[in-house]
Amino acid sequence: MFFDKALIQRHPSSKWKDLYKSRVFTVNPLPIELRQNVFCMGSCFARNIRRCLEEQGVNCLPDYGKLSESVYDMNVQVDNIGLGEYHMNYYTPLAIVQEVARSLSFMGHKSELLADREAYCVPSHYRQGDNFFPVWQDPARRLVFAQDKGVLYRASDLIGAAICSGIRSASLFVFTLGLVEQFSLKTESSTIYFNQHPTYASLMCERSIHKTVGIEFLGFENVRDALLLLVDLVRSVSQSPIVFTVSPVPLEKTFRKEIDCFSANLLSKSILLAATREACLQSKDVYYFPSYEIATGYGSSFFQDRDLRHPKDERVAEITELFISCCMSQ
Repeated sequence: MFFDKALIQRHPSSKWKDLYKSRVFTVNPLPIELRQNVFCMGSCFARNIRRCLEEQGVNCLPDYGKLSESVYDMNVQVDNIGLGEYHMNYYTPLAIVQEVARSLSFMGHKSELLADREAYCVPSHYRQGDNFFPVWQDPARRLVFAQDKGVLYRASDLIGAAICSGIRSASLFVFTLGLVEQFSLKTESSTIYFNQHPTYASLMCERSIHKTVGIEFLGFENVRDALLLLVDLVRSVSQSPIVFTVSPVPLEKTFRKEIDCFSANLLSKSILLAATREACLQSKDVYYFPSYEIATGYGSSFFQDRDLRHPKDERVAEITELFISCCMSQ
């Protein structure tokens, strides 16, 4: 553990020896006001931040609780909201941009980024024990599938409407970025950015689709440009401040062939960190919060012993409390 504590300070330590001697991580206050209706989207770390904010009495969006009620009788899986986790994971910058653009289409917003509606409905099979059931999955969203194609379309509309409503009502946006290894599929009209491989968990897409799925390792410019596009999309609807943060949760595995998972994770986080800060510098009312850096300072004590990947609840709570304090210390 490198740091003993983290403090808000208008003039952060500029010398390594000061950090070494004090064992204090310093964070600038954010010139924003934390109010109700905080829109949270991104990786599982965004889910953890949302949970902590809600425990502090902050209402968070999108309202996946109402979505859960709507899809309960539809026999459709929508991430883990049926288990009471009112969050949907989006791991890459392009997956987030695609989702925001897709959801804003409910307001008539058109984007060249989006493929035809039918492209987001992929024939697949779902394995349950030794049995396989035919299903239709939405590969741009994590674990969203149904046995009936029409049901999946209706569920997709409900998801998009919930996210669109959240964007319109948000007083603050918090986007958490997870990784840069991006699966995609080119269509006649555009490209679908998959939120996970279409064989994720117990799903198995049709072979014809599986064979055409490509993987792209996003670089600095890819991420920066995606985030600038995301800012533009949000600004078409809302002028509320935006906060970007990078998830400290490491890769579970890498699809790079030349380096191991540890090196791939460092590369992924480095690209996200550099590109996110650059996007913030180029945008108005867009800020960066150093959750990744704070977690790194905690070292292995930040993570659960079971896998050294998922953060301890108390550590996430500490980071969230610091974030809240940064918003109160302007």
